[in-house]
Amino acid sequence: MSAYAALAGRIRLLAPLRHRDFRLLWTGSSVSMIGDGSYLVAIAWQVYTLDANPAAFAAVGLAWTVPQVLLLVPAGLLADRVDRRVLMIAGDLLRAVVVGGVAALSLTGTVTIGLLVGLSVLFGVGDALFLPSYTSIVPSLVPEDEQMRANALSEFTGPVAQTMLGPFLGGIITGFAAVGWAFAADAVTFAFSALMITLMAHRRVPVDEHASPLDDLREGFAFVRRTRWFWVCLVSTAVALLCTAGAAEALIPFLVKNEMHRGAVSLGLIYAAGGIGAMVAAGVLGQRSGLPRRPLTSYYVVWAIGDVALVGMGLVLHVWQLVLAVVVFQAATAVINVLWFSLEYKLVPPDILGRVSSLDWMVVLAGIPLSYAMVGPAAAAFGARQTLVAAGILGIVAMLVPLVIPGALGPERDGSLDTPAAEPPIVEPAPAPAAGPPTVAEPAPAAGRAE
Repeated sequence: MSAYAALAGRIRLLAPLRHRDFRLLWTGSSVSMIGDGSYLVAIAWQVYTLDANPAAFAAVGLAWTVPQVLLLVPAGLLADRVDRRVLMIAGDLLRAVVVGGVAALSLTGTVTIGLLVGLSVLFGVGDALFLPSYTSIVPSLVPEDEQMRANALSEFTGPVAQTMLGPFLGGIITGFAAVGWAFAADAVTFAFSALMITLMAHRRVPVDEHASPLDDLREGFAFVRRTRWFWVCLVSTAVALLCTAGAAEALIPFLVKNEMHRGAVSLGLIYAAGGIGAMVAAGVLGQRSGLPRRPLTSYYVVWAIGDVALVGMGLVLHVWQLVLAVVVFQAATAVINVLWFSLEYKLVPPDILGRVSSLDWMVVLAGIPLSYAMVGPAAAAFGARQTLVAAGILGIVAMLVPLVIPGALGPERDGSLDTPAAEPPIVEPAPAPAAGPPTVAEPAPAAGRAE
């Protein structure tokens, strides 16, 4: 029995690591998320060092999210037609170059808000290339009965890496060395992720080579349009993110630096504490063998609880109170991510998952650029704390309304959650695959028929 199988027998959360390709993907993404956490602290500190105004941070966030919204659907179409690894590697390498450029500018003292905005656009392009392929490749790496655990494992390690270890290391590097070195560390982690994906043996799932890209796009839109629970969830999530995303990202570091008068190390510790909450929540879910009895209801209620914590962030007076609010907020985020991706894998056919997931990402992210654009003027007009409170209240409303919309909870009532999903073929690697640049393989014969 392998070490991975032995561990999986004792800790069910680790069961997906028995599959080599998923293990490589998970390893690369986990290391990359440590860099992302370092970047989270570094970019906030860099921007507020150059311009102590939430509008400056909002401008950087706006530049990062706009290309994602514009390019996610084309990237999703590609994800269903070519080797998804190629798109993920391209996204990782582009982001490595961009963040490396930010590091060089910061370390040489030549960085400006304008340059950060321009490079953030390219960073967003890298995200758009990566996200649909990453979301849609997981069901072809692990069997259906382990997909929720795969999501839970990602959400378990994500908080450890992205909101605990990464921010802590980013705060230490920024506080005791220079913010540019935190950017440099993130660039290295993107390159490592690209290497891990290159070593994967997986190739694309079979597709209809005769369909045109326009037909593919229509098929994805048709699924979303006719699936009421899906589009209601997308719209409510998009509205909630419109109300809350910019406030949470821009105003937490603003409160720490400008109102609580704490340093980068404190900000890193606050994010790290949130990571612990998310890790615990994902770990609990990962011990389950399947979705809860009412996963959509749980999704909406848990998101509303997270937004209650956002309201609390606007009311706190001390750092320890902010820590508690961030812990609840991040724990709720971990739970809803596990629930949502598990529902997608369960109820969306794998041959259109790239397109559907790209439409998912596009819709839910569409409001984030506007959220970033609004948060600066709102904070200037009403105050940072008042903006956080209002954002949280609006997010709560957006998440509770779907509970009374007819058909919004359909899968919980029509039995579709009880029907086993057909699985895409899982490609197991040869004993020692050759490293090197990935190539797009010819499609395998159709086998059965999942971030």
